[in-house]
Amino acid sequence: RTAFKITRVGQLVAKEASRRLGVPFGIIDLSLAPTPAIGDSVADILKEIGLEHPGAPGTTAALALLNDQVKKGGIMASSYVGGLSGAFIPVSEDQGMIDAVEAGALTIEKLEAMTCVCSVG
Repeated sequence: RTAFKITRVGQLVAKEASRRLGVPFGIIDLSLAPTPAIGDSVADILKEIGLEHPGAPGTTAALALLNDQVKKGGIMASSYVGGLSGAFIPVSEDQGMIDAVEAGALTIEKLEAMTCVCSVG
């Protein structure tokens, strides 16, 4: 439901911005894309849905479920979906991922496994 609501509002805002700027409306990219800012982390979302930390058993499955739900909710809300529409999991840009690596919880092998469900990491 959350992905649906966010995508629908995003599309409404984008269409209005397009109208005001006089440019054609394009697509909605459903990607989860973190920044280094605190509170803007895909890794933290994974913790919120039950993982002890990114890299723990179940991380890849949890990421697949998260990615799937964001796509399904977003596709229901918009007929203009495009782009990569995946979960970005870059260790260099996601503070939660950085924390997991520093704690020794996230290894390169686990990160590689996670890319099987979102190759945009």
